[in-house]
Amino acid sequence: MCTLIAGAPPQWLRLGLQFNQTTMAALVLLVDDDPEVVHTLRDVLESAGYRVLAATSFEDGKRLLADSPPPAVLITDVRLGMFNGLQLAVLRPPSTAVIVISGFLDHTLEAETKRLGGVYMLKPVSSKALIEAIEMAVN
Repeated sequence: MCTLIAGAPPQWLRLGLQFNQTTMAALVLLVDDDPEVVHTLRDVLESAGYRVLAATSFEDGKRLLADSPPPAVLITDVRLGMFNGLQLAVLRPPSTAVIVISGFLDHTLEAETKRLGGVYMLKPVSSKALIEAIEMAVN
């Protein structure tokens, strides 16, 4: 964990999380084809102090991923219509960490995510677990 500093968002304190200024400034790209999931996770991440770009399709996620500056973290659902989140993961810049979320346990996708240096998480993802995964990825 990072050192607790003044000005921590109340949500982090309630979750028992600690953070640093680098974590607070991190840009996160969130891609999920379910608008409700995007809305919910965006609220969680923004209330925790992250800057969030969001997309509800592979194509929009790919476009945002190519934009400058690159995100510190890509959070993507496995299933994105005809595409999947791992296809986005391989397109990310080397400096962008990846977290893949899925509604189903799939050992092959989990292994591939880990091979790409990412973290595989199952839905429903707790706010605390997601924020901790992002914090580890950016530090």
